[in-house]
Amino acid sequence: MARTVSAPRDSLTVEELVTTAERQGPVRVIVALAVEDPGPSSEAVAQTQSQLLKELAGTAHVALRRYTTIPFLALAVSADALRRLMSSPRVIGIREDLLLEPQESSRSSQCPKGHPGRSPRALRRAPG
Repeated sequence: MARTVSAPRDSLTVEELVTTAERQGPVRVIVALAVEDPGPSSEAVAQTQSQLLKELAGTAHVALRRYTTIPFLALAVSADALRRLMSSPRVIGIREDLLLEPQESSRSSQCPKGHPGRSPRALRRAPG
C-alpha cells in the first residue's frame, strides 16, 4: 500500500527523519494509526497502539504520549524504529513532532480595514 505523508512547511520528510535519526539519534514523531473500528473507540485506539508498540520491540523507541480518543501516538524513535513504522500496516502517516511558535496576536495587523475584528465596537448590534 503506497503511503502519502504530507508535512507542514519546515517539517522534515520521513526519509529526512531517518537520516537525522541515523546521524543525531532519536527523533520525535506523531504517528497516525489505522484503526479497524470505524468509530474509533478508545479501546480500539489503545489496542492498535499496543500492537504497534509490540512491533517496535527490539528497536530504540519511547512512547511519549498515547492519545486516548484519537488514533495517534507520539514517539521518540531511532532510525530502525522509524523504518519499522514506515513498513507497518497499522501506520497510515508519520509526521515530525514540531514545537511551533504561537502567531503574534495583533488585531490591526491581522484584520483588514472595516473587518468586525478590528474594533470591539464592531461587535455591537446595529440599530434597527
